[in-house]
Amino acid sequence: MQVLRSFLSGRWIEGCGATQTLVNPATGDPLATASSGGIDLAAALAYARDTGGPGRAGGGEELGGWRALSFYLQRVALEGSRPVIAGLAKGGTAS
Repeated sequence: MQVLRSFLSGRWIEGCGATQTLVNPATGDPLATASSGGIDLAAALAYARDTGGPGRAGGGEELGGWRALSFYLQRVALEGSRPVIAGLAKGGTAS
């Protein structure tokens, strides 16, 4: 069975100690095991703060996928368009 490792502090690290089995949600078949035991998360955080590049504290758009879509939709919902806002102000609907 595959053992998953974490990419922290610029390198791949395999945890030790108790493991969790990750399963296929459709079939229930085991896929891999993972452990976070023995991993120095404080050192990983310090490494990320010291070596992180630009955009690390961005608005989330750089993450792509569903999270970027979520940020976009929130922005659009807050900004709105003039016709939609005018329609709402007159007691209409947003459609």
